[in-house]
Amino acid sequence: MPCQHAAAPGIDIFTCSRGAAERKTCSSCGGNAIAACAAELRGTKAGQLCGRHLCKSCNEGNASAPLCGPHARLARGR
Repeated sequence: MPCQHAAAPGIDIFTCSRGAAERKTCSSCGGNAIAACAAELRGTKAGQLCGRHLCKSCNEGNASAPLCGPHARLARGR
């Protein structure tokens, strides 16, 4: 766990972290993912969400309900 030390007059400040957070990549294009598909699955995986990682340009839903391409097509009835 790397720690950084900063000193100010009369104060010692330590900032520790566990390293950089693992960045998720978009499952369609490989860009930086900002959301996960929120489509509910059916069958043996009922009750779970798709969870496919999506970047801003590959999200075919909206900000509150992101959808991957296949689930967006199902939602549109194609």
